[in-house]
Amino acid sequence: MPGPPEPCACLLILERPVLDGDLPALRARLQALLTASDADVVVFDVRGLAADLHSIDALVRLSLDARALGRGFCVRRASPELTRVVGLCGLDRALLGGQASSRAGRPKRSKTDSTLPASTGVSGQRSKTSGE
Repeated sequence: MPGPPEPCACLLILERPVLDGDLPALRARLQALLTASDADVVVFDVRGLAADLHSIDALVRLSLDARALGRGFCVRRASPELTRVVGLCGLDRALLGGQASSRAGRPKRSKTDSTLPASTGVSGQRSKTSGE
């Protein structure tokens, strides 16, 4: 008897610090990525985020957007400094705690790798769908 299907994940890489005005474009890109994907979980690769409140605000809003679209999320490659600031804000369990917060469990494979242009705070390919 086959088990449940493996959950899949999509990837959003944040390669540079979030600046004033970046958040609307980041949120639009996340929505476009998730609208075009059947991924259960979005992985936020935060390798480029600064350890500041702009980053915390972006992570909170992006995670809420993922949840609003019925997807789980997890954060990967957070620097020790960013991890410390997230903890000081009391958000370590909500944003960094344990495994992916997904509707179907831990991601096993990556289905969509969406990296977006640096002008949106992330790098790489554009999604097929746009809008906020």
